[in-house]
Amino acid sequence: MIFVCFRLGLVCRMRVETGELSGVAASDLAAFYIGGRAVGTYSTYSVAFKRVWEHGRTIGRSVFRWGEGEVAGLLVEAGKVGASENAIKQLMAVVNLLFEVMGCESPTKGDFVSQVKKGALKMRAPVVKRSREMLRVQDMKGIITDLYRTPASQVAAEERRCLILQVFLFFGMRRFSDVCQVKVGDLKFLKSGDVEVSVGKTKTDQLGLGFTFTMSGKKKSGISIPEMIRWYLASLGLRDCDYLFPRLRGSREGVVAVGDKAVAYSTALADLKVVTKRLGMPGITLHSGRVGAATEGVAANVGRDRIRICGGWSSSSMDVYVKPNDSGIAFSNAMVDRF
Repeated sequence: MIFVCFRLGLVCRMRVETGELSGVAASDLAAFYIGGRAVGTYSTYSVAFKRVWEHGRTIGRSVFRWGEGEVAGLLVEAGKVGASENAIKQLMAVVNLLFEVMGCESPTKGDFVSQVKKGALKMRAPVVKRSREMLRVQDMKGIITDLYRTPASQVAAEERRCLILQVFLFFGMRRFSDVCQVKVGDLKFLKSGDVEVSVGKTKTDQLGLGFTFTMSGKKKSGISIPEMIRWYLASLGLRDCDYLFPRLRGSREGVVAVGDKAVAYSTALADLKVVTKRLGMPGITLHSGRVGAATEGVAANVGRDRIRICGGWSSSSMDVYVKPNDSGIAFSNAMVDRF
């Protein structure tokens, strides 16, 4: 649906401005346009696109011909069903993008629409804040003990992928969106023994500047991060051009990697749930490693500036991730020690 809408918008722009855009098919232009706007994030707008499109059909007016009144009507409908703030923002973003494609000013910018939007937001369902579960050091140790075995064939391919993904999320303090598109060729095993990872464009890096992060090669209790990564790469036969966390499929030879396709968030989460359920770790998600790593770093007296830089936080937003469970005890103990 997203691609169809963009294609229609681009066709509309071609016809309005030039009649046709010589030598360029609308489908090709749509693919490159979306790709230039971080294609990986647009799948989250599917529901919003459908709502916009259906509203246009209901009122009998194509979205490409909307004015402030039609946008206000869309917001009223969203408010009636108690749409979340994020859902309302996505609806407005979809309309903005479609008008941007046509080279026209979006009708969402007017004062009238802005006021109706405030009313819709007041009607939204109450936000239920979910607590962030943490993956602690002992949890990570349990996952490694359970899944890091030799030969690797003792462990299901999906669980091998799950293990190394958690290594990146915890020891690298990264988001899933940071590393899901990393390819094997983006890894560099340094002479120092550490491993350096190059990351390209992500949802928080719309300019595509990219960044690198490094994980230690220090070995303890017979385990090191680079050795686990090499064990994983060899077990799946991954090459430089393959995604580090690829989709997997079955074949006569067993499970093989679909090297040109990266694993989806939902699949990676499902794999993690299987492992954590077996190990008795309820509530762990793909973000738990990042939260736990930040918290453990503070507990280990790693400087907050180092943690902030390592995790890619540009402001005090890091504080949201740090969840010291015993801060009150630590404070009162310090006070008692002064007696």
